[in-house]
Amino acid sequence: SMKARGLFINRNTKEIVSRSYNKFFNIDERLTTKMHVLVNTLRFPVTVYDKANGFLGTVGYNSETDELVFTSKSYTSASGQKDGHAKWVEELFHKTFDASQIEDIKEYVKTRNVSLVFEVVLPEKDPHIIEYKSDKLVLLDIVKRQMKYEKLPYEDVLCFAETFRVECKQKVISFDQWTDFYKWYLSVSNDPSIEEEGYVIEDSAGFMTKLKLPFYQYWKFVRGIKHRLGAAAGRSPHHEALFHSEHVKFLAWAKTKDSEYLKNQSVITIRNDFYSET
Repeated sequence: SMKARGLFINRNTKEIVSRSYNKFFNIDERLTTKMHVLVNTLRFPVTVYDKANGFLGTVGYNSETDELVFTSKSYTSASGQKDGHAKWVEELFHKTFDASQIEDIKEYVKTRNVSLVFEVVLPEKDPHIIEYKSDKLVLLDIVKRQMKYEKLPYEDVLCFAETFRVECKQKVISFDQWTDFYKWYLSVSNDPSIEEEGYVIEDSAGFMTKLKLPFYQYWKFVRGIKHRLGAAAGRSPHHEALFHSEHVKFLAWAKTKDSEYLKNQSVITIRNDFYSET
């Protein structure tokens, strides 16, 4: 199957077997997602959804084989690539649903000509920044298997999740006007107590952008430099300029640890140790 931006096509039948989102960006990451542009382009009402911290997996359908198709990033689980993520989608899918549910799901994606887009959370195999206790699939959207990007309404996502007893993305809040949206944006952007990755923001024309929260951004930054903290360079004073004053406490604590610990432990373990020891 060939792939472009989450689009998988069966070469023989030319059927789109799986379709994910068009790529979308964080606030401020592109000109189109900068606040001074969004003020003129966002179409209200605007809805905010929570975002689980995993990777994207899709479940589509191949009429040639009459089988479900499991994909992630640039791979299908059938391609046997070492990347493993698509295989993990397939394995977790079979753990999540029983045989009769799987038959019904196959019928659903076949007759409606859609694919299911999931956030795939695997804390053991694929740890990210946010800590989760167990593996789970979170249904994000149900996207039509066609060239033009189109998806089913959120009500259908809720209905699917209820029918098949699976978690789905949750509506956090919605806004009818810019000033309320902007006030909310400023408040969550400055709130380090929200221990989540962030939110997906979607306007009424289907435009999407992401907002990453300070807790997540900070620990992602720590993950990026933790191996350097473990090296001698991390102990030189000019590195402290990287940190906001409130993070000096973490840096001081990190300097009491040996470099092997900092290199080899996950950011989740380091964070939990830091909190329990200080």
